[in-house]
Amino acid sequence: MRRRILAAIVGVSAIAVVILGIPLGVAVERLYRNEEIVRLGREAAEATRSIDPAVVGSNDPIELPKGSRTLQLAFYGRTGTRLAGHGPARADSVVRRALRGAVSDVRSSGTLTVAVPISRVEVVVGAVRASAPAWVVSDRVHRAWLLMGTIGLGAV
Repeated sequence: MRRRILAAIVGVSAIAVVILGIPLGVAVERLYRNEEIVRLGREAAEATRSIDPAVVGSNDPIELPKGSRTLQLAFYGRTGTRLAGHGPARADSVVRRALRGAVSDVRSSGTLTVAVPISRVEVVVGAVRASAPAWVVSDRVHRAWLLMGTIGLGAV
């Protein structure tokens, strides 16, 4: 009798941990992904401050802040051609939306990308694209899931 009661208590506890843990795990993944998108947007916006819109299109080279191992910055002119930094040679969908005047982001399976427009006298003259590999988020998510699983197992 005691064994059945103990098995029932452990079973109910395990089910409760799983039912509560799965939505929490999904929420953590979304939170970390959104945090990375916000970080990329902030990095792109900061990079726009280093670019003088008046020199875009002139012979002056455009200098972007140095990226990091997980951050790539690129500047695209009005025509969608990369003029500085690291990224696709031609504007991708996120940069094209930024060249139309909207801050945009893309969450593909391989990378997270944000583009921020640069304007001069209310006319978009270019865009800064910031991207990072998706594994940056995946690593954080997997560590969080491992921690949550360990805590859940300990609770059961």
